[in-house]
Amino acid sequence: RSYVLRVAALYSLATAATFLALPVLLDVVDAELVSPEQVRILQWMYLAVAGWVGLIALEFAFVSVGLAAKKSRLFLWVNLLFIVSYAALCLFSREKLGIFVVPLAAITAQAVSFVIFFRYVRGVLARAAEDQGVQGRIEENG
Repeated sequence: RSYVLRVAALYSLATAATFLALPVLLDVVDAELVSPEQVRILQWMYLAVAGWVGLIALEFAFVSVGLAAKKSRLFLWVNLLFIVSYAALCLFSREKLGIFVVPLAAITAQAVSFVIFFRYVRGVLARAAEDQGVQGRIEENG
């Protein structure tokens, strides 16, 4: 829990700072190279990609528990679901969203993976706590 809170806080701070600094940084490169509208589009694309990477960073803690539990079948299904949902979203939304479908599909597919891993790990930790409680009572009654 501490890891997740620290990562989320630091990542959010860095993402916000970069989002706000992006127009200034692009102006330093060449003010005539990009229009203000393009800068806004780049900012929103950056936020979308940053959201995706942020989900991956948060998901890492939960994936580690799954790896420790040696649940390779879960990883195969979650990764297959990621690929299928990403491809389906890109395929069915590309006409309306154009290139913007790429980060949207990535974030959506990653969010689905995150939810699955989160729920799995929550169950594993609940069972471990329950087992720990049972073991503690057995030792007390010993």
